[in-house]
Amino acid sequence: MLLLYIDNIVIIFKSLSNIKWFKHKFQCVFKVKNLRKMKKILDIQITCNRKTQILRMNQTHYFHDVLKRLNMRQDKHKTTDLSMNKYDALHSAELEDVRINQHEYQQVIESLMYAAIHTRFNIAFALNWLSQYLSNSAKHHEHALKKLM
Repeated sequence: MLLLYIDNIVIIFKSLSNIKWFKHKFQCVFKVKNLRKMKKILDIQITCNRKTQILRMNQTHYFHDVLKRLNMRQDKHKTTDLSMNKYDALHSAELEDVRINQHEYQQVIESLMYAAIHTRFNIAFALNWLSQYLSNSAKHHEHALKKLM
């Protein structure tokens, strides 16, 4: 597997011999600087346990930054699994519904989309459902979005 991001490259193979072969071939064509063990790429933290052959990717720090930017204290928000039935109950904002800051709502959706695409696949369905209300968001949409965080 080869992941390429602008001027960074991540090489992942099951065997060390394949990595060495690829690096040798690649160095014949391009100037290469080995930065050794990768810890972070595209704002995703990477941890690797070579003994158990487990590669973990997380964006915990990213969520901390999002919560801080939105002036939301982390201790107030705990991971919550919302059933699909609760999303079915969401409806478009009515005239009497309290409106929220549309721009902030859009920013939260955007921030969570980034996470859903990279490491938080479990929130993709709910996020897609909530993104239907980007142009006309009310307090009950914000409440569901905060539960998702």
